[in-house]
Amino acid sequence: MRFLRSFRAALFFARHAGYCPAPEWTPADREALARFLGTGTGARLRMTLTAYITAANERAAVKATPFECGWACGYRGLWAWFQTLSQAGADAGTSEDSGPGMADSLEHFHP
Repeated sequence: MRFLRSFRAALFFARHAGYCPAPEWTPADREALARFLGTGTGARLRMTLTAYITAANERAAVKATPFECGWACGYRGLWAWFQTLSQAGADAGTSEDSGPGMADSLEHFHP
């Protein structure tokens, strides 16, 4: 019975979840995004995203439910991916473009 319920849920999700292949990300795109993130608006965007991720991590730590922890982990993964879009291949492991200590400020909220 549980299998059928899970199978129906998977079919429902598959019917309503679309797939769109990601466009090719070029070096020119990376440079344009890095320039934008260097502006005041880009810095506010980074800080807003950091605040939302921190809040999700805090909710996950307080509620300690798998659902909340899954969302928090997903947000952190998306943030890491977003940061790599604006960094050169050799610099992808550093956090220089993310501001001083931004990655460190999220570590204590990791579920």
